[in-house]
Amino acid sequence: MKNIIYIILIGALLGCNNSQSKTESRSLLNKLTCENERKLLSNSKNNWKIPLKKINNIDDYILESNIQLKSSEAFNGIKKTKYGMSIYSNIYPYSLVNGVEIGLMPLTRITGSGYTSLLEDSFKIVIENNYNLDLNLKQKVFEFYRDFKPNTENKSSLRLIYPRIDLTFIGNSFNKLNDILEEITLGYLKSARLEAEKKFSKKICELTQVELEILKANFKLNIRVHKLGYIE
Repeated sequence: MKNIIYIILIGALLGCNNSQSKTESRSLLNKLTCENERKLLSNSKNNWKIPLKKINNIDDYILESNIQLKSSEAFNGIKKTKYGMSIYSNIYPYSLVNGVEIGLMPLTRITGSGYTSLLEDSFKIVIENNYNLDLNLKQKVFEFYRDFKPNTENKSSLRLIYPRIDLTFIGNSFNKLNDILEEITLGYLKSARLEAEKKFSKKICELTQVELEILKANFKLNIRVHKLGYIE
């Protein structure tokens, strides 16, 4: 009888510790973000939560993306540009990372993966099956955003005006998405805080909604899931 009680007590204690550990893990990103910072990471248009349990690789992601792109809402109201119909849809993917909603760029026609750009414009991360999280990734993202200079000299549609991060998944590595997004987010927020201080002499959490929208418009978190070697 005593053995049973001991087992129950140990189980309860382990359960409490595991629960506490999970709570701490879930709140880690929350502790680093106030409501204004959370708004920087998300998008009010987000409408497709990426079904991570269904996706093992980039081909699975494209398959699921194309299902979304076949919906009647996907291109409703999309305005034509002077070059023709915009490649972007009304489908905005997002993922929940430790309880924080992180938005990605809207899906594009055909593949859901986006189009190419000149090599120096975007920050590219290649994730393979044996990928170990780069301990310096957060710092690299911070430096990319801090040092980004828009390409305004060349009017080609292949040149980026805003910073963008391209994620390329090789093999069955898509389960690493949320780990990568968390590091990207932390690096981006570090740079966004610096930008807010430079532009408004305020912390992000002190910005008015108008100031926040200005910051977000010019310093947006652009993350794209990209198929290696594919050009639309």
